[in-house]
Amino acid sequence: MGFHKMLVQVTWVWVGVILSEMAAAAAIPFPLALPGCPDRCGDVPIPYPFGLTEGCYLKDTVDFSINCPKDSAGQPQPLTGDVVVTNISIQGQIDIMMYNALDCYNKSGTPLENNTQPSLSAGASFTVSDTQNKSP
Repeated sequence: MGFHKMLVQVTWVWVGVILSEMAAAAAIPFPLALPGCPDRCGDVPIPYPFGLTEGCYLKDTVDFSINCPKDSAGQPQPLTGDVVVTNISIQGQIDIMMYNALDCYNKSGTPLENNTQPSLSAGASFTVSDTQNKSP
């Protein structure tokens, strides 16, 4: 019994040391991109496997290429294709902005002319989340 109690106490001390070292390491900013590659487009961090230039995103696929043109106000705006990127997490989630689809009908059931049919092609490397999608 005494040995078991001592082992548990030692284990907790060891875990405490690891956690405190991890907390100290979290305070040190690590680069998000590959060495020599830009890691931001405006206010949006661009972590690897995404990248802004050839050689900075995952090899053999353009799915991870992010463009960084300036918008009409002259601010950098990250894009994937023609879709605005608002965030890329290091956990692998990319957040985008796009128009909501409208499917409206008049009283007789005829579709209105101003209906929109936006589409999203996620590419072979991605899936669309069925739980994280929401309107702002």
